[in-house]
Amino acid sequence: MFKVPTGYPPADEQLREWLLTLNSDNKMREEPEVMKLLQGFIHSLLCMTLKRLEEIEGSGLSFTPDIRT
Repeated sequence: MFKVPTGYPPADEQLREWLLTLNSDNKMREEPEVMKLLQGFIHSLLCMTLKRLEEIEGSGLSFTPDIRT
């Protein structure tokens, strides 16, 4: 049986750079702008998570946690 690796993935350098550029001008952003940026980020994160889960599901990998006490 295949095991799903645990732990944190390596840092995403492109994501980190994008997040840093949001504050590169050191100005306070208005709430609607922050909400729009956060909504876009969360939408992208959820879309990529769904895509990855579908890839895992299609690959035949399975993960069944051991819930015995």
